[in-house]
Amino acid sequence: MSVPRIRPHAGSFVDIFEVTDKNVVQVALACKIFLQRAGINITTRESRDFRDNFIPLGVTKMSAGVSTEVGGHSEGDKGDGQFDIADNRTVEEVKEAIIKKGYNPVLKDWGDLNAGL
Repeated sequence: MSVPRIRPHAGSFVDIFEVTDKNVVQVALACKIFLQRAGINITTRESRDFRDNFIPLGVTKMSAGVSTEVGGHSEGDKGDGQFDIADNRTVEEVKEAIIKKGYNPVLKDWGDLNAGL
């Protein structure tokens, strides 16, 4: 499960209600109580400090080195980003942060899903 906050993005944006770090953690952990086998995903929309401090609370998946632009990882023209990224660290930097917290990062390159088909 993921509890992403609405962040500034392409198009119109009106901040209706401030969602604090505490709110996000409370919602995610309340859901975890009822969905004990569900993983907790934390995206690059969240800040570096927030993501690092959420690790010991049961985060099972963290994105890193992402682009929110249409075609962001391609060689051609890139579009506008869909939303702002708050944590711009590389995969290696996030991996080191996880190790620093005493956990073992497991990496998966989702681009290889169609390999050999």
